[in-house]
Amino acid sequence: MNKSSLLLAVCLSICIPLSLIAPAQAADDKEQTTGEGGRFLRYSSTQKRVELTPQERQSYEQNRDRIFRNASVPQLLDASRAVLTELGYADVELDGDFNQVQAELRENLIGDSRKLLRGLWKSKLWMPAKPDHQTTEAMVVMVPVNHLHDVAVRIRFRQTVWDSNGDSRTRVLSEAEAYQAFFSRLQQLGRFGNE
Repeated sequence: MNKSSLLLAVCLSICIPLSLIAPAQAADDKEQTTGEGGRFLRYSSTQKRVELTPQERQSYEQNRDRIFRNASVPQLLDASRAVLTELGYADVELDGDFNQVQAELRENLIGDSRKLLRGLWKSKLWMPAKPDHQTTEAMVVMVPVNHLHDVAVRIRFRQTVWDSNGDSRTRVLSEAEAYQAFFSRLQQLGRFGNE
């Protein structure tokens, strides 16, 4: 066995077992990994869930709820379904028994031509992973309040971004704009009063 073959055998004997062990990365305190695809040898995808920072949680909690005056749950369920459909969400499911609406918005982050080009390059060269599509899940729940004359509505937007390696990163959206857009359109559509 020549020196180069010996060196290759030593490298492989070290690298392959290391890649099969879950990497002891300095994990971000706000990220939880639910699947690990390996560092040196990719054998699967990696899924991360990002926890909200205290500031993000405060923003989320301030923006997720509204109380609609002189409204009924059935009216708000129908209006919520209509608003989500209008915003481009698909698979909108209304559950009248548990007063909730669920929907998903699927978006491509890059065009088909760029996907094809990246695929060709990745087949020839190593390239870093880039986000290429995302899904935003909307969950709306509501409950009657104030002797059934008003309805409290809460919405949560949770977004998962996938990259070109098939890895994903999921977080609850805390930005006020998404919540304000939903509630503003809900109020306009149903002509409900709110606080």
